[in-house]
Amino acid sequence: MKKLVEKLSEIKIAVVQEKESKKSKIIMEEMDTKQASLFSFLNMEKYLPY
Repeated sequence: MKKLVEKLSEIKIAVVQEKESKKSKIIMEEMDTKQASLFSFLNMEKYLPY
């Protein structure tokens, strides 16, 4: 369980604002295969504000 929490806590997202349009977008840092599998399995994209 500790390893799962570690892997999930290493997933990084950022909000980036474009200079000219001032629009913001969410950028996800590249994940390793284990992180991507967990992210998908736990359906975590539903928590991202799109």
